[in-house]
Amino acid sequence: MKERGKVTPNTKRTVKIMEINDLFDETTEKNEIKTTDKVEQKEIRVKLKNKTWWKRNHYFFLSWCAILFITVLIFILSSVTHRRYNSLHEISIQKEYQKKLYEDSIQNNKDSIKNEQIKLISSEVSDIDKIIRETNKIIRRVEKQIKDIGENDF
Repeated sequence: MKERGKVTPNTKRTVKIMEINDLFDETTEKNEIKTTDKVEQKEIRVKLKNKTWWKRNHYFFLSWCAILFITVLIFILSSVTHRRYNSLHEISIQKEYQKKLYEDSIQNNKDSIKNEQIKLISSEVSDIDKIIRETNKIIRRVEKQIKDIGENDF
């Protein structure tokens, strides 16, 4: 409680005012007015309506609570969507990687099949080449024998 003395210039009266801090409960404000003429005036009591701390400030706190709730909700939703986006992105990267591995394996299979075919063809060609050499040798022998027989007959 504060006490303060105040002299008004018009009436030359001393006024003693008792102020009560109204933060947490509903209180009354007392004003005691005494004049210098020793004549007491009536004591004035003023009841402060709707001046309690909660009644004065609850809309402010409710609005702040709503704002905080909305911001927390936004942060949570953005975090969830970010995680979901990252997981979907990772899944798509994994699928692309698996697709690339599959395509590489198919290409490797095709290459291995081609290599096997080339080996088979080259072995067959070498076999054919051997056969041709052998037939050429046989043909030369036969020609030589025919030539020898032809020379021996004359």
